[in-house]
Amino acid sequence: MTTEHTNITDSTVAIKGGTAVNAPGNSGNVAGATNRSTVTQTSTVGTKPGDLQALIELLRQAQVPEPDLSNLQEAIKAEPKAKEDGVLGEKVGGWIGGMAQKAVTGVWGVAVEKGTALLSRAIRAYYGLP
Repeated sequence: MTTEHTNITDSTVAIKGGTAVNAPGNSGNVAGATNRSTVTQTSTVGTKPGDLQALIELLRQAQVPEPDLSNLQEAIKAEPKAKEDGVLGEKVGGWIGGMAQKAVTGVWGVAVEKGTALLSRAIRAYYGLP
């Protein structure tokens, strides 16, 4: 039996003046010791299609609030498979849109581009989509 494994990689943090940063997600803590340091850190997270626990844990580490994780789980239970053309269902797609809006308004606390890219990649990996 072959199990597909999708890797999700994301995290670049610039550090100025010796500031330590705890970057969201699986990237962990980084620190720069000099006045003009730049630290690039890459974290690769694997998710298997259909592994809801891994998906939820990945999103939890990306600081998605628990109520939103519960809402995503309900949406996925309602739409256990992507549509035939590889498009996400209305409930799951709507959940991603809602999280993007929370990122735009600052409620989620992550950059819009990084947050929505992570959500899209992680959820598409869950569904086994490219």
